[in-house]
Amino acid sequence: MKEWREYVESGQAERDHERYIDHERYNLDIWNKKQQTQESDLLLTFDILRSGISIIDLFEKAGLVETRSEMRRLIKQGGAYINGKRIEDIHCVVDLNTVEQDFTISAGKKRRKQVSVI
Repeated sequence: MKEWREYVESGQAERDHERYIDHERYNLDIWNKKQQTQESDLLLTFDILRSGISIIDLFEKAGLVETRSEMRRLIKQGGAYINGKRIEDIHCVVDLNTVEQDFTISAGKKRRKQVSVI
């Protein structure tokens, strides 16, 4: 009991509590940022998918890659996915036969976008 009283009276309890609150706020900010990045959607028109869009253009429009050469490297290294299936062909064309109404594209493990067809 005496140790607890010294802990509180010294002000250490208050400092520890503030550190805990700051840590929780930091974790909440990180979680919110992750949610925002995962909820970002790309809308494609039905006409675009009917005629087909190259895999490189799709990832570039979604903002998952900065350059076309980055996308080529990503495919060669096995880091490009559509609905969890690895893309192995640089010249792949995404059309209505390839994907469903809504699908997910991923660049690596963490960067992904939900694509919706309107």
